[in-house]
Amino acid sequence: MIKWTYIKNDLKQLFREPIMALLLFLPLFIPIIFKLILAFLVPFIQGLTPFDITPFTPYIISFVLILSPSLLGVVMGFMLIDDRDNNIVALMQITPMGQSGYLMQRLLLVFALILLYVPYSYAILGLFDINFLSFVFLTILLAIYGGIVGLLLFRLASDKVNGLTYAKMLNIIMLFAFANLLNVKWITILAGFFPPYWISQIILEPTNIMAYLLGFIVHGIWLGLCLIGFSRQKY
Repeated sequence: MIKWTYIKNDLKQLFREPIMALLLFLPLFIPIIFKLILAFLVPFIQGLTPFDITPFTPYIISFVLILSPSLLGVVMGFMLIDDRDNNIVALMQITPMGQSGYLMQRLLLVFALILLYVPYSYAILGLFDINFLSFVFLTILLAIYGGIVGLLLFRLASDKVNGLTYAKMLNIIMLFAFANLLNVKWITILAGFFPPYWISQIILEPTNIMAYLLGFIVHGIWLGLCLIGFSRQKY
């Protein structure tokens, strides 16, 4: 059972570290920045050149939506690394919460934040209409992706300094969301093994049932492997 005491401790941990606090609130400002760019900079460019942004609208939405779980996943990863360094992860194994309860608490924190940030980002941008069920499905996938990023960072990084390097590397995975723009078959096939690709695919083809199915499978496999890695790691 997750207790309010643990949640308060998590919040203290987040606000104690400037980097984590910054990453926590960045998703609130990124959609606003993109909205301003689209409202003022893009019309200016269009006045100078025959540039049409319309075909790229789904990719802009994909990028902004994926940014939230990417950043919040890094926050979760840093919290896990902090706890590992302080031997909290090991100690949790002998508490009533247990290791699985501890991990659930961490995942629920990032999931809850993503469930708030994704609709917020979509509403601020207001660029594209996605039907309600598709949007709910996308939000769930994005929440899972945030957990994947956090667990991968925890697994790969030995400390938070090392974690900053891996965080940059992991966020490069976001680029697979734009694989179709290159129109290169092998890149598209490779991108299909990574979660961000299916976020953009669902936005591009909201009636394609296979995109939903494959997206769910790919996210599920990645999350499953991350959970297995977490449970097998020695602390």
